[in-house]
Amino acid sequence: MLKRITVVLIALIMSVTVVVASAAPTVTKHEKAPAIVVEGKLESAYGGEMIAIKALAAEKIVHIGFTQCDDEGNYFYKFTTDYNTDDITVCVNQGGNDITNNSVITTDDAQMYNVKLTITNEKNIPFHYGIDTKCVLNAEISNIYGGEDTYLLILGFYDKSGTLIKVLKKPCMMKFNREGALQSENFVVEDIPIEVEKIKGFIFESFSTLKPLAKNALYVEREMHGLNNINNEEGELVVAFLGGSITGGAGATSKDYRFSTLVTNYFKEKYPNKTVIEHNAGVGGTGSKTGNVRLEKDIIAAKPDIVFVEFAVNDQNPSEEIRNERAGYYEDVISRLIKLEKQPVIIPVFSPSYKTGYPTTGGDTEKYNASYLQQRIADNYGIETIDFASYVGKLYADGVWTDWRKNFPDGTHPNDATYKAYADYIISCLETSPEKYYKKIASTAQRIMPESGYDSPELILFNSDRIKYTGDWQKKTYGKDYVPFFTDGYYEAPKAGGTLTMEFTGTVFGIYGMFAPVTMAGGTYNIDNGKYVGELPLNKDPGVVEYSLETVECLLLKDLDEGKHTVTITFNPTTTARPHPSSLGWVIVDEK
Repeated sequence: MLKRITVVLIALIMSVTVVVASAAPTVTKHEKAPAIVVEGKLESAYGGEMIAIKALAAEKIVHIGFTQCDDEGNYFYKFTTDYNTDDITVCVNQGGNDITNNSVITTDDAQMYNVKLTITNEKNIPFHYGIDTKCVLNAEISNIYGGEDTYLLILGFYDKSGTLIKVLKKPCMMKFNREGALQSENFVVEDIPIEVEKIKGFIFESFSTLKPLAKNALYVEREMHGLNNINNEEGELVVAFLGGSITGGAGATSKDYRFSTLVTNYFKEKYPNKTVIEHNAGVGGTGSKTGNVRLEKDIIAAKPDIVFVEFAVNDQNPSEEIRNERAGYYEDVISRLIKLEKQPVIIPVFSPSYKTGYPTTGGDTEKYNASYLQQRIADNYGIETIDFASYVGKLYADGVWTDWRKNFPDGTHPNDATYKAYADYIISCLETSPEKYYKKIASTAQRIMPESGYDSPELILFNSDRIKYTGDWQKKTYGKDYVPFFTDGYYEAPKAGGTLTMEFTGTVFGIYGMFAPVTMAGGTYNIDNGKYVGELPLNKDPGVVEYSLETVECLLLKDLDEGKHTVTITFNPTTTARPHPSSLGWVIVDEK
């Protein structure tokens, strides 16, 4: 592929055996001819052997190129030409030997240039102004014309007025891998001008022709953080809240008294010229595991500027293994928010929970508490938290509050007055130390908890055409208008039993249903005709409540074999011991 080839390569070209038909057909040119692919295997090869490819049309050489065998003798080459592929003769040669008959020569209708450009930091995460010290322009090219051997990457830096203030260029060499795609090329820049407001990335055939290999330039602008919307006097400000029933407002007499609405009202008063939008994604009985599953649908889709995350109560458990697992899901939520192209301001909040009449804020009851693990995760990423649990503990220790049930009537959920105290404390933290909360978070920190096992969980609604049912299923709704469990409703399994079947591709499958305490009927699952079988995990949680705090996520299977699967779930009939039907709100898959 190199223009400056050695004497050995010249000898190879000269030794290529030419096979030309005695009566060459008429040559027809095409503007967008498909690519020609040459591949095969050289037996007894040691790897690195050079393969020469020559293409002729009407006895005229229209292309010459080279590729190398891999360690197993496989070779691959792709090129394009302006000539009709039906009128081209391709010859393949190795060391003076014609191996054309041992090669597979086909056409590929792919475009001549398929370019993917991204601008990231050195960790391959979307570039964030003010916190990332390196800007990396990544170019990944495939289906490229085999005759080209170089291209040019260009980064342009622009100020607020759109004036180009700096240009950097990097010549690159095209390197094919054995599948015919070019290896990625990175352009790393460390000296980014302070006054830069926009960065553009370009890829050209050469600096002399400036022929673009990609239709559109790639660019990133400084307005890529929720923090920018906080600092702007006008525009929209989306304030999102992710959590369980306390975030949803359980225990309040109306949504006007839940802490999320009170905090949103504070932002409305603080920014009278802005349109402040409250986005409450609190779902009762759910912890970080379910929060991570529904993060895309319930939070990311809203494009929030600020996200409050509250799972301290629902992630608690006496089992250290379960606590650590849930902390891993919690870190998934935090790290995914950090890596968003528009990074929101992230504010974890810790609610208190009831144990022997006091908030579980540490000491002998620490094993039930999840906030100490969540605090470690926040510290790891440099995120400031709001610890309402410790604040409440101090109120009781100082005698300001004396009766737990007066503030938390059911033992866990605040009443209207306590929600106001909760909101007042959050507001006081934001007002006292805004610089601690309103900041950009570096995306280069290493994880400290185990990963969840899925990257892009997707929720498929219960009434999707992808799911097939048997039995007399009924659509239900549950929850107050401001504390919804399923905003779109859910299907209840018939008391006489019933099944659901669907196909999916990937390594993760789960179902997300209504509460499933020990009185629910339950059921069994069967994937790929018995390869994966089991029961729905409706057992009693050994924790501090009568049902699992994660039972809204009734089943989650990870590490399935790659590929396509068929799953059937059979729901049990109700009995005296299990009088309540099981249900389905969503199916969880990870197919991206």
